[in-house]
Amino acid sequence: MRLGIVEMMPGDFRTWTKEHTQAVRALGFTGFGFHLDGEMAFEMTPDECRRCRQFMVDEKLDLAQFAILYKECLFSPDRAEREAVTAKINRGSQIAAALGAQTFLLRPGSR
Repeated sequence: MRLGIVEMMPGDFRTWTKEHTQAVRALGFTGFGFHLDGEMAFEMTPDECRRCRQFMVDEKLDLAQFAILYKECLFSPDRAEREAVTAKINRGSQIAAALGAQTFLLRPGSR
């Protein structure tokens, strides 16, 4: 079994360091998960995603769970709000794929 832990890595993968990954491995975990604020999703470039994925490979850690967070309600009667959250979810799925996430989660809850 390959184990993972959530919330030991910062929500902005562009800030990850070897110290972060060493702390995860020091606890005996081989994988991790993190939550990305959907407001930041459109800032992430494909090149940054590639560098992050290579960083995880080099650090011998698996991205077991990637979650996108958002404030909007996916089921809002307001079309503009639904479109905003849908755009974040779509961008999150692209980031999850680029990072090689094993699982992609949407913010729990809503209505």
